[in-house]
Amino acid sequence: MKCYIIIMYMVLMLLTGCSGQQTGWQTGDVILVRAIGVDRLDTGVRISAAAGRSGSDVPVPALQADGVSVADGVRELGTKGDGFVHLGHANQLLMGEAFVQDGAGPLLDFIARDRQIGPGARLWVLQGGTAEQGVAGDVAADVSARLERLAEAGGGAGPEIECTATRLMSAMARRGSVPVPALRWEGDTLQPVGYAVLRQGRLVGFLDREQSLGVELLCGRGANQVVTATLSNGERIGLRTKRTDVLCTPNIRNGRLQNVEVRCTASLDVVQGGSLTTQQRQQVVQQVELELCRRMAGALAFAQFWNADFIDMEQMVRSGCSAREWDGVDWDTEFRTLSLRAAADIRVAWPPDMMEEEG
Repeated sequence: MKCYIIIMYMVLMLLTGCSGQQTGWQTGDVILVRAIGVDRLDTGVRISAAAGRSGSDVPVPALQADGVSVADGVRELGTKGDGFVHLGHANQLLMGEAFVQDGAGPLLDFIARDRQIGPGARLWVLQGGTAEQGVAGDVAADVSARLERLAEAGGGAGPEIECTATRLMSAMARRGSVPVPALRWEGDTLQPVGYAVLRQGRLVGFLDREQSLGVELLCGRGANQVVTATLSNGERIGLRTKRTDVLCTPNIRNGRLQNVEVRCTASLDVVQGGSLTTQQRQQVVQQVELELCRRMAGALAFAQFWNADFIDMEQMVRSGCSAREWDGVDWDTEFRTLSLRAAADIRVAWPPDMMEEEG
């Protein structure tokens, strides 16, 4: 009888999932993944992770696993730690350059189907390297916090435009393009270097810092940009943008889209310089407007060269057309050769001590 009871007890233990060995959840030994790297391999993908232990500030060594798919790699990653590996806290996704050249679709498919990683996680592209290096480098223990600081910094210290998994999914659904913040190793630190442009989820190229400033202006996210004007006497006047807006005005004649004017309006504060005459202030305004136009024109040139409308100009132009006018526009065909003109209007808040009295 006792033997029968013991056997039944053991069967019940197995059926309810109980065992003598406690899981990570039961012991509180949970490894919280905060940043994930994804790289392409000849045989599939490599998943890397920077993590910390639940209830402790002590980081754990970077985790790494390979698989034929993202799902396989993540499943294998769960066996690498000495506790339960939890992906739900991962809010930074770093993609290697080779991976996004093939396309970010496999990662987005995993996020959409598996739901272990939130779709609001921020995406980054590591230029000239692998995500494994970004996650498991000298700053691996702080990579998640580093990326969070960059995402919130702005003002030239970090990207003003963020790209989440949701945003990239939306762009891919409409066969569109999107800028994704790019990073590069400088010494032993990950530094922002502009944006990677993904068209239909695949990398088409990188924009440098100056071109990226143009993208931010075109997207209405150009606050905190520094612009310097040089007067004829060599004096340098420094200004910083406070707010920027952009308006696209299409010119349609005979039922055809002829050209588009892209006009940026900006308000700026002076951060450096002495008193100026009216003529000198006018010179500063002209130089700043030209510089803003130059930045926007550089970004527009690459958008057309790659045939990647990563500033979503289509929507801005469409809003400036009537339904009948837009019916005659084949944007996918016309965008690459469309005549685009960048223009800028600025307003400077001149401090009283900079406004020189003129007799």
